[in-house]
Amino acid sequence: MDKIYTSYLNCLVEKDVSDEENSIYITCKLSKDLQEKFKALVYNLDTAEEIEDEPHCTFLWANLDKIYDKEMIFRLIRPILKDIEFDASILGFHTFEKVSEGKQDCLVVQLEAPANIIQLQLDLKILLDKNDIELTQTYPEWKPHMTIGYFKAGTDIQYDQPSNDMLAKLAPTSIDYLKVNNSKPMYFNEQ
Repeated sequence: MDKIYTSYLNCLVEKDVSDEENSIYITCKLSKDLQEKFKALVYNLDTAEEIEDEPHCTFLWANLDKIYDKEMIFRLIRPILKDIEFDASILGFHTFEKVSEGKQDCLVVQLEAPANIIQLQLDLKILLDKNDIELTQTYPEWKPHMTIGYFKAGTDIQYDQPSNDMLAKLAPTSIDYLKVNNSKPMYFNEQ
């Protein structure tokens, strides 16, 4: 399977992104079972300031240059993102240090997605640009991941390494929903 490492779109910061003023947030759902298996490997998960309960991988998070009609954005991008499914490779634990304005470290399970997903992201960005919807990405490198929890910055996060069997499996995922600003989720596939 071809892998991607970078993209114009971001998934480094997942916390509270849907609450940002003038923001767009698109997520992919992941297996609750997969997330629970990785949580079980963390010895001091109980010291986390926040534990992620919704297993997902952020597909797009960006600020918007102004307020847009969320229904218009949804109608525009749904044909591209509807019914998109892919398998991500599981790489193991990784820590994003000093997120949340430098106050927290974020323990994640790092993933790799197929090469055609980067093209899909670029197509989406081009479509938004052509429709005068301007995105601002704070973090230009896309690092697909599933968040486990947020710890106070500098915490010694202790965990067992995942078994080779866990790493050999693929993580099936599908593009799930869109939020614009603090809207309710708008699902690409009927619920």
